[in-house]
Amino acid sequence: MPAKGGRLDLSDEEVENAVTYMLDQL
Repeated sequence: MPAKGGRLDLSDEEVENAVTYMLDQL
């Protein structure tokens, strides 16, 4: 899996927030 899903324009904070959001949807 590429780092940051291939989205190098995302900051670490944005990536973490996105992961948290996705986990909350489960």
